[in-house]
Formats: sequence, structure tokens, C-alpha cells
Amino acid sequence: MKTRIYTVHLHDNADPVLVKQGFSWPAFFIAVPWALFHRMWWVAGFFVVLQMVLAALFVTTGMSEAQQAIVSLVVAISIASAADELRRNTLNRRGYRFADVIVEENQDRALRRFLDARPELAASLVRARP
Repeated sequence: MKTRIYTVHLHDNADPVLVKQGFSWPAFFIAVPWALFHRMWWVAGFFVVLQMVLAALFVTTGMSEAQQAIVSLVVAISIASAADELRRNTLNRRGYRFADVIVEENQDRALRRFLDARPELAASLVRARP
């Protein structure tokens, strides 16, 4: 059984947001769509600018394809390693507050464990739903 670490973030009556800690494979393969999916507009814009700068760097320096691949791989690994922290920072800027750390197998079980530990929050979320 593989466990993961999740941080829980709350904002008023909104549903809790769980963010997994660790390497983000979606951000590794498709950084811009990953950022857009999570409504991280500035981060997505930064990734686009970064890709344009890298493309210009590759052309102006005359790097070989192997060198370009290595640089691109290092950038992708860096983005994927920092992706969850970028997401937590974005949530913080939007007014979400850190609530808890949960260690569980998957996100659904982590959310259930969090809500079981806080029945008053679970009840308020149920009342807020139409």
C-alpha cells in the first residue's frame, strides 16, 4: 500500500482542496495545460514565457539536439518538482488557509479522513449545498 501526503486548504464555505505533495507527472509532461486546469493563470503565463526564452536560447546559442533535450528535461523536472508548492502558493494568494496534513492512499480517502476528524466542517459543507 503506497501512501501519499496531502495538504488540506480551506476557504469559507468552499469545498476543501487537497494538494498532493511530491513529483507531479502531469506538470512534467504538460505544464501549461496542468497550470490552466488548476486556474493558475500567472504560472501558466510564466511557463509559456519560459518556453519562448528556451526556444530563443536554443536558436541563438546553436545548441545540439542532445543539449536541448537535456536542458528541456532539467526544466521539466524542476517544474514537476515545484508544481505542488506552486499550487499551494496560488491557493494561499486566493485566500485559502492551510488546515491540515493527511497521509493516506488516495485523495478520496484523505478527504474522508479529514472530514471524519472535523464533523462540524462536514456538516457545514452539507448545509451549504443546494
